[in-house]
Amino acid sequence: MHPGKFLLGVAAIAGLDACTLASHNVALAGAAWIAIGAIFALGHRSLERRESVARASPARRAWTAPSADVAFGRRDLAAAALLGASSFALSIAYYWVPNQKIFDEVYFARAAEEYLRNQRIFENTHPPLTKLIVTASVLAFGGLSRGDDAYGWRFLDVLFSALAVAVLYAFAKRVTGSRRWAGAAAAFFLFDGMHFVQSRIATPEGIVIFFSLAAAYWLYRFWTTPQWGRDAGARLAAFAIAFGCLIACKWYGAVLFVLALGMGAWQRPRGLRFAGFVVAFAGMAALVYALAWIPDLVRQSPDPNEIHTLRDVVQRQYDMFEYHYNLHATHPYASKWWEWPLDDVPVVYYYTPAPSPTPASCCVREITSMPNPLTLWFGLIGVPVVAWLAWRERNRGYAFVVLTYLVQWLPWAASPRIAWEYHYYVDVPLVCLCNAVVLQRLWQWSKARVPARAMAQTAVAAYAAAVAIAFLYFYPILAAVPITWGAWSQRMWFPTWIIGPG
Repeated sequence: MHPGKFLLGVAAIAGLDACTLASHNVALAGAAWIAIGAIFALGHRSLERRESVARASPARRAWTAPSADVAFGRRDLAAAALLGASSFALSIAYYWVPNQKIFDEVYFARAAEEYLRNQRIFENTHPPLTKLIVTASVLAFGGLSRGDDAYGWRFLDVLFSALAVAVLYAFAKRVTGSRRWAGAAAAFFLFDGMHFVQSRIATPEGIVIFFSLAAAYWLYRFWTTPQWGRDAGARLAAFAIAFGCLIACKWYGAVLFVLALGMGAWQRPRGLRFAGFVVAFAGMAALVYALAWIPDLVRQSPDPNEIHTLRDVVQRQYDMFEYHYNLHATHPYASKWWEWPLDDVPVVYYYTPAPSPTPASCCVREITSMPNPLTLWFGLIGVPVVAWLAWRERNRGYAFVVLTYLVQWLPWAASPRIAWEYHYYVDVPLVCLCNAVVLQRLWQWSKARVPARAMAQTAVAAYAAAVAIAFLYFYPILAAVPITWGAWSQRMWFPTWIIGPG
């Protein structure tokens, strides 16, 4: 591969464009340059390749998916369940703190109240599925009389986010072929600060992440099916349902449609024409999306501005598009797409200051939706390395992960609307998966090299432990735990972590 093209590819994948490398944040810009240097150092030789792969020309090898036939047995089901349950247990603890609407709960938790009172839904800039799920959560806790509080608003976000961890394990097992490294990928996600925070707030992201991962997983399973049959049909249906639910939550999930078309055109199961694939997938997804609007039609709100007919549903689609296309507001925590992989501008959802700014003054309480920096910063290396391995070894699993990452991230470069770090949330589990792949390859490479074995395996174990320790270190500013001003200040490593550039 031409070195210049490789450099451009690395820069595009890692998000290290000229603006990033000249960032106002000197430390992060320096880390970005170091990441590029490390990428080329790692790219000088493969971490581990089979001898047949090493001898073959990449241009002449077929793209293979060795993970297509990886067994997923009872132990894997148990591991996925255990990791999902661990995420649930971690997030459910004091998930009702603070017991008031924070950040966009003023729209989505309020929507649950409006559905139950059959009033006009104030939040009408997104499709209704997440608002209906929050409504179901309130109903599960007793409705307006007993469930109209943080316990009711947030519970199903906790549950969906825990299920997302289990899905990531299944996805990672197919890609890595290893229970250990699938568990590592899921554990990295479990100990991610943004995952933890988004699982404990009644907004769409905690639900979107489940449908996004489920759609990607079932598209991968369909794509690696060797021929058309019952299995391929079931996987296509599962993908279409998950995708339909995803866009019924938030429209930006529609970028996976582009990926699906590309995968279908690249290689589909034998016996299925491309036109048949498109019709079957698009038809099922459109049906699911349409079903999400039925509650709005059925309830027949007395408000004349609400949805009453199919024409109103169609008009709402146009109104939503107009809103997002023309959304040019400012916000202190808004950020650019290229800043997201750098963890440069996290979003503060809740903050109460200490009485005075002295180190011993108590207490600061804060909830910041911030990815684990050790995960994202290692991802500056992890994602490009997996992209390089995918090209070098013609590994369809690795290629799929990187392509999914790119189609969910790069379109934001052309978005005209204001955006925040949490729009990158759907890519955080893919970064975790890429990091696990790199660690897996380093571990395997070291096993054949006695002098480097202990050092490499110690480094892998140390990184995994550091991710968990970093989560515990930042836990107080993720969960509104009261801490002194001094302890809070120690966790504000960069000025943009206190307040963004807007």
